[in-house]
Amino acid sequence: MIELSLHILDLIENSINAGAEEIKISLDVNEEKDLLILKIEDNGKGFSVDAEQLFDPFYTTKTSKVIGMGLSLAKSSAERAGGEVIIGKSEDLGGAKVVLTFSLSHIDRLPVGDLGGSIAGMFITSPNINIQIEIIQNNKTKLAISTNEYRKNFSGKTDIELYPIIEKEINGVIKELDI
Repeated sequence: MIELSLHILDLIENSINAGAEEIKISLDVNEEKDLLILKIEDNGKGFSVDAEQLFDPFYTTKTSKVIGMGLSLAKSSAERAGGEVIIGKSEDLGGAKVVLTFSLSHIDRLPVGDLGGSIAGMFITSPNINIQIEIIQNNKTKLAISTNEYRKNFSGKTDIELYPIIEKEINGVIKELDI
């Protein structure tokens, strides 16, 4: 993959396929520790197999596919950038939790990319899913909002009209952080 937002998109799709209706994405930039931590949690059914199977590119739970490259590619991206992947159960939401860490300054760390477009796209295509997004820099919250809050805050607008608002706000924070 060429940017982290594509890994995030893949993990969101996994959450939805696992029955999640609530997905929480946290992007934590810690310059002091030289870390970028991406955490995705959901209230879906969680993981039913061990980590070894989950990271096997030839294992998938989807009946329409014969390979499951998503988690193995995410793991490879994290490890290439001096990080790791941790999977488990979400304490907050009860479903799955995937934590990807990266060395912030590592030359092989992928850029975050079009996170706003990825979230806005899922907002449009999965209207019954609430996606919470939190972006933190050095322990200070830069953005904390959910797709349900966007709908509430802009109740006079259609989902199509909200797409550029979501995309611009999230990508504006990413650009400001230069990640």
